[in-house]
Amino acid sequence: MKIIPVLNIKQFEHRVPLTDFYSNDLSTHLHKNAAVVNKPHSHNFYLCVIFTKGKGTHEIDFNSYEVNTGSVFFLKPGQTHYWKFTNTPEGYIFFHTQDFYELHFSTSKLEQFPFYYSHKKHSSYNGKQKCTCTTNYQLQKY
Repeated sequence: MKIIPVLNIKQFEHRVPLTDFYSNDLSTHLHKNAAVVNKPHSHNFYLCVIFTKGKGTHEIDFNSYEVNTGSVFFLKPGQTHYWKFTNTPEGYIFFHTQDFYELHFSTSKLEQFPFYYSHKKHSSYNGKQKCTCTTNYQLQKY
C-alpha cells in the first residue's frame, strides 16, 4: 500500500512568523511547492482555494471534481487531494489551523460547516447539467 504524505502548515512559509495561517496567490504557491502539491497528499490544517483562471481536475478523497474559473474548494484536515491542470491556473489559496479559527470563533466548530464535506448533487441550470459539490463552489457573476 502506498503511503500518502501528510503536509504540515509550517513547511510552506518559513519567513512568516505566523504558524497558524498561510496565504498566497495560487501560481506562486504551486510553483514554490511543486514537489509536494502535484501528487496525492493530505494536510493537518484547513484549506481554501479559489480559482480565478484555469481548468483541470481536483481529486479529493478519490473523487474527481472539475476545476474551472470560479471554482472554490474547502478541505478539512485529513482529506487526500491533488490537482491535474489542463492549463495554468490562477487564484488564491489560504490555510489555517483549528487553533487559528478558535481564536476568533469560540462558539462554533469548523466541523459544523457543510462545505467541508464532499457530496455530489446534480441539478439543472439553464437547461444544462451542473454538478454542485459542497467542496466545490462556483463563483458566479450576477
